[in-house]
Amino acid sequence: MSTTTSNRHRTAALALLCAGALAACGSPAAAPAASTTTTATGTASTGAAAAVDPGADGALADLARRRGAQAVSTTPATPDHPGLAVLAATTGGTSTTVTLLAREGAGWRTESELTAGAPLLADREGGAVEWRWLTGGFAPDAVVSLRGGTLSGGVDAVIARREDDGRWRFVPLEGQHEGVATADDVYAANPLFDDSSTFVTREQAGGQVVVTYWDYAVGADVAWFTKSPGPRSQG
Repeated sequence: MSTTTSNRHRTAALALLCAGALAACGSPAAAPAASTTTTATGTASTGAAAAVDPGADGALADLARRRGAQAVSTTPATPDHPGLAVLAATTGGTSTTVTLLAREGAGWRTESELTAGAPLLADREGGAVEWRWLTGGFAPDAVVSLRGGTLSGGVDAVIARREDDGRWRFVPLEGQHEGVATADDVYAANPLFDDSSTFVTREQAGGQVVVTYWDYAVGADVAWFTKSPGPRSQG
């Protein structure tokens, strides 16, 4: 199986970010948020973020109200990429429904509806959904923050990838948790992201924080995040 080789300079920057935020990443904002709408952030947008046209914007707001969405996030449409949106809401108090849509004229078409097994972290500072280029796909990946994690104020996240046929899936992390089937191991523990395709997870073990680096890899029968060496120490 071939894996993606991480960029040393990018992962070094990520290491600095990780070192400075081990205890703080994922802390929720002081006040809970109502339904929110955000545009693509970080590496998901090119240049200035383009606003969704008024017709599509209104249609999405109506859809979000009907479905009781606690978080709404969109990407701008470009000549190369359709406008995409995520609606996310806690269901039954214990899980999160993640609905992924594509803009179609002034409306929206549901491409996939996925279920994550933890409540949505709706009051996360910066929003419960981020768009990031982690898997090198046609579209940016949707990162949805969930309540969980082993650190104080911790957060888990699922990363949804859009496949070539327009359907979405949660990408698993190979060997993240011993005894958990890879297909079910889709909850990134206390993750940290920068603008590269490499990210880290952090878990508490024996009173220490264990940091693991991840890159997307594609093999003969699998496509998942695999452990990366991360930045190498100098000197």
